[in-house]
Amino acid sequence: MALRFIEIKNKLIRKLIFWCSHYLDYFEEVDFIPKDTYIAELAEDEQQNIFNTFLEDKFNIFPGIVCSYLLLLLKVIYKDKSFNFLDFGARNIDNFAYLNKNMSNIKYFYCDLPQYNEVISKIKNKNLINNLFVLSNVNDVKNIDIDFVFMGSVLQYLENYKKIMEPIFDANPQYIFISGQNCYEKKISDKEYIKYKQLNVLPQINHGLFFHLESFESFFKENGWKLESLSETNFDNYRNFNKINKEVGYIKNLDLMFKRIN
Repeated sequence: MALRFIEIKNKLIRKLIFWCSHYLDYFEEVDFIPKDTYIAELAEDEQQNIFNTFLEDKFNIFPGIVCSYLLLLLKVIYKDKSFNFLDFGARNIDNFAYLNKNMSNIKYFYCDLPQYNEVISKIKNKNLINNLFVLSNVNDVKNIDIDFVFMGSVLQYLENYKKIMEPIFDANPQYIFISGQNCYEKKISDKEYIKYKQLNVLPQINHGLFFHLESFESFFKENGWKLESLSETNFDNYRNFNKINKEVGYIKNLDLMFKRIN
């Protein structure tokens, strides 16, 4: 019940933002990104409540992630075959709870900020969850045979994203799915990305990156992954980019599926 109240509240907030979107500047281009770009903490009792809601609810509710069709995608690829799934930048436990409720063949590896990892480890141990594994950092993935990597709206907060991707590339997964990523059309001043601060989540201000789409695709191709599919999301499609350089052309929120080149 508490989770549904939060969902309803968030929908109302989003509608209010939609009605006001012509007057809001969601993003502003900046020259630098602070060291701590995303300051937040997880509360153990809230995560336990989320887990319980998915465990007990007779309705098949969706988690609060960017990609609503992730479950269907995984079922199409793996069917009844067991597979190892890395959720990098997972944040809440809802994605695990939802996938685990609907797939008995998933081994789910969670990796996020240290405080998040600590909270999710406590939930795992308290509830004796056998197929949930919490990694202390992304380098741990090198010792695991990962099949599928999911990154839901996370890379844009990591200016060192190329360094972060190194151990993930070394793990050699079959698929890397980047969901909810803002990308732009035209490269200017030889930049592979532009930096921004996000203004529509006041009082918190997040900083991040918009990627030049062609450069982003080339980065993955150079490391052995080709772009298998690309689709525009309808996630927050009402936000504007009035304070971003118009020379970059379109800016779209995209899902990008990369497949390993054998």
